[in-house]
Amino acid sequence: MRTLYHREASIKNISWSVFWLVAANAAIYVRFTLADMGFDGRLASVISSDRLKYVSICICLAISLIVLRSTPYRRDALLQVLTFAFTLVADFIILFTPRFSVGIMVFCGAHITALIRYTGIRDAKRVAVATGIILAGSCITLIASRPVMFDDVAIFHFDSELRAELIAAIAYAILITSTTISAFRRRQARMNNIMSRLGMILFMLCDVNVLMWNLRGGVGLTAIPEWTGTRIWTFYLPGQTMLAMSAMDFGRPTNPSSKDTSPVRE
Repeated sequence: MRTLYHREASIKNISWSVFWLVAANAAIYVRFTLADMGFDGRLASVISSDRLKYVSICICLAISLIVLRSTPYRRDALLQVLTFAFTLVADFIILFTPRFSVGIMVFCGAHITALIRYTGIRDAKRVAVATGIILAGSCITLIASRPVMFDDVAIFHFDSELRAELIAAIAYAILITSTTISAFRRRQARMNNIMSRLGMILFMLCDVNVLMWNLRGGVGLTAIPEWTGTRIWTFYLPGQTMLAMSAMDFGRPTNPSSKDTSPVRE
C-alpha cells in the first residue's frame, strides 16, 4: 500500500510539472503570436519572437523527458525524446541560420525516429529505403534540369541552395505523410491516440503553411496571402506540445471489455 501511495504521489507531482510546462508554452504561444501579428510593444527589445519559439521547443523536450521518467510506455517515450532531440537541432538551424535545406534534412531524421515509434524498425526501414530511392531520382532530375525559358525569361531556374531545399523537401514530404498515416493506423489507449493523431494533424497544417509561404516568397505566387507565414507556428507549437505528451500514461481504455491495444508496459 505504501509503495502504491508513493507511486501515485510521484505521478501526481509529475503531472503538475507537465501542467506548468504546458502553461509556460501557452504563455509563450500568446506572446509570439502577438509579435508575429505586429503587436510587439516593449517586449520586442527583451527577447525576439524566434528565440521565444525556440524556448518553447526546449520546453517540449523537457516535457518528453518528464514523461520518460514516469510512463510505463518506456520505448514510446524514449523514441519521442530522440525525435525532439532531432527537432531541437532542426529548429535551431531553420530559425537562426540560412541553411534551410540542412534543417529540413535533420527534420527527416526526426520523422524516421517517429516512424520507428509508430510502426517498428522494419517498416520504418522500408519507408526510409523508398524515400532514399525517390530522393536519389529527384536529386538527379534537379541537378540535370535546365532553366525553362518563356519569352526570353528563365522560369523554374533553381540555384544550388534552392535545389538542395527542393530535394530535402521531397524526402520530408514523403516522411511526414508516412508518419501521419502511421500515427492513425496505430492503436493505442484513447488519450494517447488523440495526442498522437491531433499532434500530427497540426504538424501537417503547419507544413501546408510553410509550403504556401515558400511558394509566395520563393516562386513569386503573390496570390497566396502573406499571413500564411504567421500561421506556421500557430499550428506547429500546439502540435509539438501534444506530441511531447503523447507517451504519457493516461490510463487504460474506458471500456474494460475492449481489447487493450495500448503500448506494451515495461
